Amino acid sequence: MRTRALPLRVDPLPGEALDSWLEAIATRSQTPYGEVLRHLGFPTRTQSVDRDGKRPPSITHRLAADELARLAAATGLDPDRLARMTLASYGPHAVEVATAGTRRVNLKHSWGRGTGSRFCPDCLAATAGRWQLSWRLGWAFACVRHQRLLADCCPTCCRIPRHRPYSGRSIPQPGLCGNAPIRPGDSPTRGCGFNLALTETLRLPPDHPALHAQHAIEQLIAGTSTPIGLYEHVPLPAADVLRDLRALAQRMLTPALRPALNNWVPPDLLAAYTRIQHQAKLHGRQAGRPGFQPHGESERRPGFMAPSHAASTALAATAALHILNASTIQEAAARLRPAIVLLRRHSPQPVIPSSIEDWGKDLSPVLDSVHLAALAPDLRHSAQLRYRTSTPVPCRPTATSTRRARKRTRNMPAQLWPAWAIRLLPPGHRDPSSDSQRLAVCLAITATDQPLDEAATALGGLVTALLTSLALRRWSRTPYWPAMQEALIALADHLDDTQSPIDYARRRQLTHAPLLPRRQWQDICQATGLKDPQGTLLATARLHLRERISGTPMLSCFNPAHLHYARHWSPTLATQLEHAAQAFLTGHGITDEPVTWQPPLELVSSLTLPGPEITHRMRHHLHHAPGEPYYDLIGHTAAALGRPAQSVLALLAGHPDLHQDPPADPTPAQNPTDLLRPALADPHAPRQLRLFAAATAYPTLVHAGRALNCSPDTLTSTIRALEHRFNTPLQAPGARGRPVNFTPFARAVAATAASTSLHEMTLLMNESGPARDCEEHDRPTPTDLLKQHLGLGVACLPLSVNASARTP
Repeated sequence: MRTRALPLRVDPLPGEALDSWLEAIATRSQTPYGEVLRHLGFPTRTQSVDRDGKRPPSITHRLAADELARLAAATGLDPDRLARMTLASYGPHAVEVATAGTRRVNLKHSWGRGTGSRFCPDCLAATAGRWQLSWRLGWAFACVRHQRLLADCCPTCCRIPRHRPYSGRSIPQPGLCGNAPIRPGDSPTRGCGFNLALTETLRLPPDHPALHAQHAIEQLIAGTSTPIGLYEHVPLPAADVLRDLRALAQRMLTPALRPALNNWVPPDLLAAYTRIQHQAKLHGRQAGRPGFQPHGESERRPGFMAPSHAASTALAATAALHILNASTIQEAAARLRPAIVLLRRHSPQPVIPSSIEDWGKDLSPVLDSVHLAALAPDLRHSAQLRYRTSTPVPCRPTATSTRRARKRTRNMPAQLWPAWAIRLLPPGHRDPSSDSQRLAVCLAITATDQPLDEAATALGGLVTALLTSLALRRWSRTPYWPAMQEALIALADHLDDTQSPIDYARRRQLTHAPLLPRRQWQDICQATGLKDPQGTLLATARLHLRERISGTPMLSCFNPAHLHYARHWSPTLATQLEHAAQAFLTGHGITDEPVTWQPPLELVSSLTLPGPEITHRMRHHLHHAPGEPYYDLIGHTAAALGRPAQSVLALLAGHPDLHQDPPADPTPAQNPTDLLRPALADPHAPRQLRLFAAATAYPTLVHAGRALNCSPDTLTSTIRALEHRFNTPLQAPGARGRPVNFTPFARAVAATAASTSLHEMTLLMNESGPARDCEEHDRPTPTDLLKQHLGLGVACLPLSVNASARTP
């Protein structure tokens, strides 16, 4: 049957709800509301329907196509305009409405509200009781126009307005509460009858954060923009942003976070929320009060559904937007960090990356990055590498991380490349080879979910997961740990994005029996002038060559044979061994790979890492003076750079050009040799200083004596003589054979002596002249000498090898 046009028509207001407009038509026509609905073909709610427990479909939630056609024919309005007067017009990102049955709103989706509506008393007074559609959203909590919180219920009957359809037997009275009467004997058609425009709510100043939050959410729901800090430059749909906002706002209503809310929301809003919480505790005493309607599930489980009170919603949204409005992920994580600390302290569930995934469904990568960055201080150090917490955008390992980890371990050696190890390892590490292996394991697990033990096994099983964890714990206690993380992440990304020219996994499986035969070694000795008639250096040379080919450590820095081999090292020998290694690879059918390779150090040029860069200063230390033994060069350089001699030897073997003449320094450097003047009062002082500088590169005086062909007693007497001349101790007391703990002043003296030639010391000693006869009290104090030494820089001073050994 065709629906006749209505005799009187009323234009809907902008943003008005459909039922409010139909009530305005009934009021204008002075017709009972049920008659208007029946004329338009909509069912009305009756007592028989109430007894059966069935509800008619809510026309304010969604209209079917035939219903839109009938309503458009009766009112003369465009069907699209009529559809925009229902909740379904907000789209699936804000409201999810069922298409069949009663067309209910999904309460678990984006804080949907099933029935009822909040309201602004000033808006009702200005529009003669017309209701806005947006008031029915769970995200509506404030009126931006009138700068006040929305009202939740009628102050007389304490019921939520529009919880049920208006009585069909009466003419609607706009602006009055239409709930059932609470006084016995009142007419059911009359309702409560309170003028809702007189309801009192919290007034807000114009710049209140709650108003800014409401305005941002309205724009987000409307789809006009995404005015939230973290999402300004990230093209995410509005549905994803609302899911993130709901997940974070839901967590803000947790009782454990009450202390943190003082820093996130204004006091007036916090006071309103506190009153609501106090009223919620009085449910038991107020349950017998006529007309009382507890809000139940939404308050017993805060944030599970849309909060029943506008103050709760405003507080949750304001606090959540305070975090999401940060300009960077790390800034947002710093704001969220107090909440993580409180939740870890009071929550019965563990707050870890896997449990945070349950804080919301289908969270965006942006919020997940904020969660991981806020959790970073509580994560294991290996987990910080897995989740890349030191980067601007932390993230979880992807589904392809296992395949990526296998590819990366094939492209990397079992110990980190020497130049990279020198840059990354903190000063004073005792065993550079073992630390380089642990760094390699850390590189293998970066941005992957591969366990430490599996990564160590894939790299040859030379270190254990426990030792790697202990090394990570030791490094994390240094100020360089964030930069070390960034360097490992940059290196891992480079290995994943580029193809390494060396397949280290294949090389680790090679048989090295034919490597460097005796006849070939004799030819090398003849070509380089090396005297080794008994072949005592051959075994060490084979191990050294095998280490360079396979990337697997074969030599120990404490092995006397290795120290003996280091005395005979030279660039010419390194070149000959390079040719032997290339011939060995060719014999195994590997013709398309270089002997060695390493990623470019420019990847970490902008980071402040513990190790020195291969710059003009390092070339200055590695400069080979005529007539100076290369072993002395290695020892002096190791003392100046604070690195073991093995690391410097490995660096020279991979970079033979470093020992060549350094480029001219355009800026004149400050002369640091004034630090040595007090010790140059004896003719033997220059050689004693050079011996002391070389000895500081070894963990103990016993190892230093073996390497320098002198007894530990000689080194002890040298140190005592220097202490007398400087008038200050150079080492802390310790047991014989234990690692030496040199003082900072001693490390400064060693660095200066290593970088000063014997000729320069002799000239300086001659210039001192009358200073030799000065009295003890006229000598400068160590503090004065260190102040004069500031031009050398503290970062380049070699630390004691015992410093890292004492770190648990």
